[in-house]
Amino acid sequence: MADYSSNNWFSCPVGDRMIFQVNRAFTASRMLIVGPGDNFVVEQRACPDTYRDFLCMANYKGETCFVIGGEDEDDNILSSVARYNIAKDKWERRTPALKVARSDAAACSLGDCVFVFAG
Repeated sequence: MADYSSNNWFSCPVGDRMIFQVNRAFTASRMLIVGPGDNFVVEQRACPDTYRDFLCMANYKGETCFVIGGEDEDDNILSSVARYNIAKDKWERRTPALKVARSDAAACSLGDCVFVFAG
């Protein structure tokens, strides 16, 4: 298994597990799912299409992980939103962009909405 000790980690809870994306030297890792509980099983998942750092993530209804904003490898602040389908282990297309580009933001879901704030 790769050494992830000196990288940027981004995470959000999904049921009794945590889902992570780890960035290393301008390369986005696969999504990683860790858990449940004391078992601490690491499951490598699909690779994202593009690199982004300083992103935020939100779990939507335990089905989808939204990966939001951040910065690209040239330090441009992003307004794009990526949607990762957890059950299908696939990145889905056609997710609307943010109205304002954000880096170092926070996100959460409530009901049928995903909220992005700060950044």
